[in-house]
Amino acid sequence: ERVFVDFFMPHGVTPKQFERIEQKARIFKLKKGECLIRKGDKLDHVYLIINGSTQAHILGRRLTAASTNSETRGDQKEGGDSGAWAGEMAFLKRYWEKEQGKITQSEPQQQEVAKPEGKTDNDTDDLKIPFDRRTTGKQGVELAFYTIMTAEDCTIMSWTHEDLQELMESSTDLRSAMTRAMSSALVG
Repeated sequence: ERVFVDFFMPHGVTPKQFERIEQKARIFKLKKGECLIRKGDKLDHVYLIINGSTQAHILGRRLTAASTNSETRGDQKEGGDSGAWAGEMAFLKRYWEKEQGKITQSEPQQQEVAKPEGKTDNDTDDLKIPFDRRTTGKQGVELAFYTIMTAEDCTIMSWTHEDLQELMESSTDLRSAMTRAMSSALVG
């Protein structure tokens, strides 16, 4: 199958492991111009764009091609399109923090901005900002800081964080291979 060969096999996922990955996945289609991830959405799923292309936007401006198709990608590195994954970094961060015991159930820390001269605490409440704007603080769920729209019709595989966590905890080999697959764009 093309999905296995293009996105999983180059990173060491075996056919038997891919069967388990595929069983946990939900496959759906989006039409050109539809939204996959909206800025501010909770990132509790990981997406793999297996067909089609997407674009990332922030404040209405196009950042880059979040994923591409065979005609627009040019020279492709082994292991699939570098931008084919979406939401993977939030999952990997949450998974790593959970493994390291660093996720807390507390509210996000507040960072105070220096008060302008002559202002009271009540006047500067709006200057208190979350220390990490992308983290809700509750349950360690990340929030999207950009929007991903489809640039053409797309076929997408998705997994909940819980399903991916279960897969990764089932085997150290699978965990290593999936981490390589999801982070290949970062390490090139």
